[in-house]
Amino acid sequence: MRSKSDIRLRWIMSSLFISVGMAVPTMTRADEERPTIIAVAACDSFAEIREQCAWIGGLVGFPMLGGLPDTYAMLITGGKGLKGLDVERPVGVVVTVDGETPSIHGFLPTTDSDVLMETLSGVPFRSMVDMTGAGEWVVVTLKGQPVSIQDPQTLLTSITDKFSFGMKFFLSRWPDSLVNSMVEQIDTRRSAIEALPIPLEGVPMLDMSKNVSAEALSQIEGILFGLSVEKKTERVFFETHAVFEKDSDGAMLCAGAGDLEPRVSFPTASSPYAVKLHVAKNVMNPAEFEILKSQLGEVLPQNEMGNKVIDVLIQQLFADGAIEFLVGLTSSKASDAAIKIPGVVFGAAIADGDAFTQDLKNIVGDVNGIPPNVELTLDVAKDAGYEFHDITIDQSGQKVKVTVAISDKQLYAMLRSEDDLEYKAPADGVVEDFRPMAAARMSYKECYEVAAGLQSDLAKLAEEKNAKGTVEVLLRSIPRGVAMRFTLDSDAITSGVTVGKASVRNLNF
Repeated sequence: MRSKSDIRLRWIMSSLFISVGMAVPTMTRADEERPTIIAVAACDSFAEIREQCAWIGGLVGFPMLGGLPDTYAMLITGGKGLKGLDVERPVGVVVTVDGETPSIHGFLPTTDSDVLMETLSGVPFRSMVDMTGAGEWVVVTLKGQPVSIQDPQTLLTSITDKFSFGMKFFLSRWPDSLVNSMVEQIDTRRSAIEALPIPLEGVPMLDMSKNVSAEALSQIEGILFGLSVEKKTERVFFETHAVFEKDSDGAMLCAGAGDLEPRVSFPTASSPYAVKLHVAKNVMNPAEFEILKSQLGEVLPQNEMGNKVIDVLIQQLFADGAIEFLVGLTSSKASDAAIKIPGVVFGAAIADGDAFTQDLKNIVGDVNGIPPNVELTLDVAKDAGYEFHDITIDQSGQKVKVTVAISDKQLYAMLRSEDDLEYKAPADGVVEDFRPMAAARMSYKECYEVAAGLQSDLAKLAEEKNAKGTVEVLLRSIPRGVAMRFTLDSDAITSGVTVGKASVRNLNF
C-alpha cells in the first residue's frame, strides 16, 4: 500500500503536466476583501474577436467564420445588434464568495448603459438576471443578488493582456463546500468513464483523478487556462499554469526544477528532425527519484536483463541530482528496403561513461536470457571519445540496428538500418532556446516524410496537399508552480484541417 506522502507526491507530479496558473502578484490573497474573488474569466473585445474569427476562417477555408460573432449578436438580441456595447474593451465574468455563498457578476463594457440594457431586454435569459449600469459597465447578476464589484477592468485585463480568452481559479480561496463538491464531481465522472465498455487502464487523466482530494487541492493556490489567437505572430496557443501554496510539497518540487544548463544536444542529422523532445529537470528529493524510477521501469522491458539495465541506467541518469534526456525523429536515409526505417536518436547526460560501459558488459556476460532474435556486438568502433556497441533485432525477417554510443558524460542510442556501417561521434547540434523542464517540437512536413517511408496513405495525401507547419509543447517551471504551452503556427492549422478533410472524404464506409 502506498503511503499518503507517496500518493500526494504522485498527484502533484501528475498535475505538473496537466494543471496550470497565474502570475504570483495576481494570486495574492486579499487580506480583508469581502466578498472574496474566487474565479475570473475574460475574453478580448468584440472587435478583436471578430478579427480573430476572420483570420482563423481564412486559415481553415471557412471565410464565413468572420461574420459569425455579428450573426450571433443579431440572433440573441432579436436583430438589435450591438447598440450600446463598447466593442473595443474586454468582456468578463467574476465569481465571488461571501462565506459559503457564491455570487456571479457578468461585465459588459458600454458606451451607453441605458442603450445597452435596452438592446439586451429581449435576450432569452433576461427574466433570470438583473442588469445594472455602473460607470462604463453594465453589470449582470442573478436575480436578487447585489452588485459588489463595479469596476473589473484590472481583473479582466490581467487575462486579456496575455490571452484572447482565459479563466483563473483561486482554489486557495474556495470554501470547503465548493472544494468537496468539485472532488465529488471528479469521482462521479471518473466512475462513469471507467464503467464504459472500453479499456482505459493507464490513461493519465484517469490515474491522476484517483489521487485528487480536498487535501491535494488545498496545496494549489491558483490555476489558469488561457487561449491566445495571435495574428501578428501567426500562431494559436493554449497555456495553463498552476501555482502552489508557499511551503507546500508542490512548491518545493517546482523550486529550482528548471535551474539547469544543457548537457546534451541533438546531433546534426542528414535530414531535418520531424520530432524533437528535450527534457531537463532537477530531481528535488529521494521520493521523486523513486517515483521517476518506477515510471521508467513501466515503459522498459520487464525481464532479468531489462531490470538490471534499468537499475544501472537510473543510477547514471540521476547521479548528479538532475535528469536530462532528448529524443529525436528524422526521415530514413535512402534505402532499397520496402519499409524504410526512420532515424531515431535518444540522448542523455550520464555521470560516468566508463563505469556505465563496464556495468553493461557485466550484465551481458552474466545474463543468459538474450532473446534469439537479438544479437549484441560490443566494441564495434571508437571515435572522438565515444565507444560504439550494436544491438541487432530481427523483426519478421527485417533487421534493424540500435547503435549505442557512450562517452564520459553522454549516452546516445540511435535506431538505424542494418546496412548503416558509419560510426562517427555524434556531432553536437545547437541547443536552441533551451527551456527546462521539457520542450517538444513537431514539424508537419518532416513527420509526413517519416510516414511516407512506412508506406502511409495519409503521408501520400499530406504530400499532395503540401502539408507543413510546426507544433510545439513547452513545460517550464514558474515561481512556486509550473506552466505548459501548446502552440500551433498558421501553417500547422491549415495543414491539419486540409489533410483532415481530405482523409475523411477518402474513407470507404
